[in-house]
Amino acid sequence: MKNINIRWVILLGAVTILSIIAMQTYLLTQRWNHESKSFDQTTKIALLRVAHKMAELNKSTLPTKDVIKQITPNYFIVNFNDTIDANILEYYLLEEFSSLNSYTDFEYGIYNCATDEMVYGNHCNLLESGTPGRLEGKLPKYDEFLYYFGVKFPSRQEDLQAITRSSWLMAMIASITVAFFVYAIWVILNQRRYSEMQRDFINNMTHEFKTPLTSIQLSSDYLTKQPVIQGDERLKRYTELIRSIPTPQYPGREATQCSATGV
Repeated sequence: MKNINIRWVILLGAVTILSIIAMQTYLLTQRWNHESKSFDQTTKIALLRVAHKMAELNKSTLPTKDVIKQITPNYFIVNFNDTIDANILEYYLLEEFSSLNSYTDFEYGIYNCATDEMVYGNHCNLLESGTPGRLEGKLPKYDEFLYYFGVKFPSRQEDLQAITRSSWLMAMIASITVAFFVYAIWVILNQRRYSEMQRDFINNMTHEFKTPLTSIQLSSDYLTKQPVIQGDERLKRYTELIRSIPTPQYPGREATQCSATGV
């Protein structure tokens, strides 16, 4: 195989491997984006229902705009025009999220305007409803609203980290695969070069051995035709013995054709 063909094989192989890994990463990212959009829309609808139920219970009205504010991919703020009862809020949140299969747990907090801080409410596990919630920490404040509560979904952050780790893992696998492919091609090229060197060496050596034997054969043909040799039976027998030695033929190289000239 020519060197230019080998280079094309290496290039096409590396491009194919990288394309496969890139396609898998793209499909994984697209799936995550689709699930994220669906999760965001479902969460905003569920939180809006909770806000309407609480407003109806308190006989108050919701703000005309910006009721639901998404701060991060897993943290939502709900604007409210009245005080918020933590027990009622938790009850409505559990009622809404328990009816949806895409939620495993959540935590919530209520902003206290008197102390200007988020009062952490509870961590609710939807899969194990009998298990008491555990406090995870404080939720961040949002300065634009006066009465609001925040809901955070810790599992979404873990899912995002898992997607990131998967992307890095695929990139690492691609790098290792390409490196192994390049190494394998390098070994093959070296073996091919050593094979060519060995073949050239054998051809050169066989040619060097064949040249003097051919010269001897031609010389014996010339001596046989000389009158002095023809008149001496002993010399004639010796030259006949020399001529009877066959000229060696070596595989992989054609026999050298030589023609005798007069001396």
